[in-house]
Amino acid sequence: MDQTRRFEELPDILTVDETAEFLRLGRSSVYDAIQARVIPALRIGRRILIPKSALLAMLDGQLTAPSPTRKDE
Repeated sequence: MDQTRRFEELPDILTVDETAEFLRLGRSSVYDAIQARVIPALRIGRRILIPKSALLAMLDGQLTAPSPTRKDE
């Protein structure tokens, strides 16, 4: 995948490698995030696929989530 490829140009269903490259993470980090259910994914047989819309929603939720409040005692 070309590094200059924009999110809109990615296919609707991403592979682990495409997701890793887009997020600038290693493959094992993406697998760990999928296992921890941080990155939404589908397993079809032995393949793991990440819907682009679910990845975008996950990223949007991470970016817009309020920061936790700290209680000083």
